[in-house]
Amino acid sequence: MVTKKAFIPLDPVGGDMSCSDSVNTAEQITYSADPDVTHILEQAVFSYSDTPTGGYLEITMNSEVVMKLWITQGGPGPIVFNPPISAPKGSDLVVTLAAGGAVIKGSLACTHWELE
Repeated sequence: MVTKKAFIPLDPVGGDMSCSDSVNTAEQITYSADPDVTHILEQAVFSYSDTPTGGYLEITMNSEVVMKLWITQGGPGPIVFNPPISAPKGSDLVVTLAAGGAVIKGSLACTHWELE
């Protein structure tokens, strides 16, 4: 059975968005390991309020880096994973947008599926 979590960009309660009002703070979305669920990451949408210092998007599975992309400009940026990134049953998946710098705010949203 495939279920799709709702992607609601204005609803941080949905678990698919990380956006704080603090500057120089990393944003992170964690899909916890579940022995009955395969996590599937379809896309990540990120934004920095201005040009970041050392900005990147990193995806880890069971603490191993799967992908790391350097971000050199502020503003929004979508990344569509084709094919999607899949974490097998019992694996966690963590998406992190690095802190952007002393006066920079960041936000992160993901489209995520669960396969049971």
